[in-house]
Amino acid sequence: MLKLRHIHIFLISALIVLFDLQGGIANALQTNTNNDTQGEQTIAPALFRQALDGFVSQYLGTDAANVVITKFKVLRDVPVPPGTVQIRVIPNKNNKLAEYLRLKAEVRVNGILQNKVTLCAWLDFFETVVCVSRNLKRGRVIQQEDLYLERRNISGMADDVVLDINQATGLMLKHNIKAYDILKHWVLKRNPIVKRGDMVTILVQSGGMRITVPGKVLDDGFKGEGISVLNTMSNKKIFARVIDTSTVQVDI
Repeated sequence: MLKLRHIHIFLISALIVLFDLQGGIANALQTNTNNDTQGEQTIAPALFRQALDGFVSQYLGTDAANVVITKFKVLRDVPVPPGTVQIRVIPNKNNKLAEYLRLKAEVRVNGILQNKVTLCAWLDFFETVVCVSRNLKRGRVIQQEDLYLERRNISGMADDVVLDINQATGLMLKHNIKAYDILKHWVLKRNPIVKRGDMVTILVQSGGMRITVPGKVLDDGFKGEGISVLNTMSNKKIFARVIDTSTVQVDI
């Protein structure tokens, strides 16, 4: 559901990206390094970043296109013996990616574990979401012209944003909302299309038979919902389904 605005990819000679699926999603990056100083080598942060990019890309699949990785940092990166380096990113126990990412990575040289580092980064999630085109007051029933779509950073609010204009059209606002704000589900509520005391037509239909009588709504009702209605001709209370603002139907 998400599309990557921009992820820096570091091109390093003789770089091979491997994927290890045993025990969950993991990413391994292997390269030959030649910066041997007094029998040791220092691993460039670019290698760790490349391993993290690969891990996030594999974990999210097509959704990785909507993620921007920022504020990347490596903790406890110490020199290791010379040789072929392999970096393997280990997923968290809960197997989830949050906005603030803190993952362990194994550093092996010629297949032997030499160090464990911590990779820290922020993940910014972007998505095309529904936004409000003008200031709207509490109680307003939302119309399509009140809304527009725009790509926004939805980090920290991904589960609550509205993605489809049709999901919000016809609903009522529970609170005021400012122009250009992202529309969220929690600020919306269903809008009753008939209210207690409204006069409606009660429709009874079966085969070719169609009977209508006047009625009075006894409960607020939403479209498709069953409510109590008073048949004003017989003065009897019946149960009917809301069809529109002026019609309820008795299902038989």
